[in-house]
Amino acid sequence: MVGVNRYTGRVIKHHDAIAKVVARQGVFVPLVVKERKKGRGEGKIDLCYGFFFLSNEGELSDVQAASGVIKTLALPSNVEGFLKQYMPIQRGAWLDYLTEENVVQPGDIDGLKEAVARHGLTMTG
Repeated sequence: MVGVNRYTGRVIKHHDAIAKVVARQGVFVPLVVKERKKGRGEGKIDLCYGFFFLSNEGELSDVQAASGVIKTLALPSNVEGFLKQYMPIQRGAWLDYLTEENVVQPGDIDGLKEAVARHGLTMTG
């Protein structure tokens, strides 16, 4: 179903997340996620980089793309390029964590907390 949030239980639209990051009300947190790419057959799941928004209050939300699913990118270099636009002082800081060992599972809040903590950030609830 379009717009159903599968990772955190909360969702923020991509353009709203950008506005909040620019206003320093939170940060983007890219994590490795499982996502069905366009044109892939049923059951074909790819690992890619999903974007989350961590508010200054510690609430993590899925960043929703215009298509209604989590905003993802396929390559670490694209992740770095995206972050450089909105968080220039963070460039490259996330990339060490974008490995298969750090895949987060849909709805695994404890796993999300651990992944966010590896970035030196704190997620509440």
